Amino acid sequence: MSLTEWSTDILQYDLSDEYSIRKADFAEWGLYCTVYYDMRYVGFFREEEFSSSKISAYWIYKGKAK
Repeated sequence: MSLTEWSTDILQYDLSDEYSIRKADFAEWGLYCTVYYDMRYVGFFREEEFSSSKISAYWIYKGKAK
């Protein structure tokens, strides 16, 4: 296993041969948060903006599947 320096400019990080994380599209991430955000479970984030352009969101992939 090799260590890769973290950068917001890198779109994908391979975690293993099977798993990776990939930077989420801003619009798609905003839609996901709109649909699945539930204050009962993530209430401590209520002051944060899930779909803020300041936040880099990443999807976990197993092969080509999210």
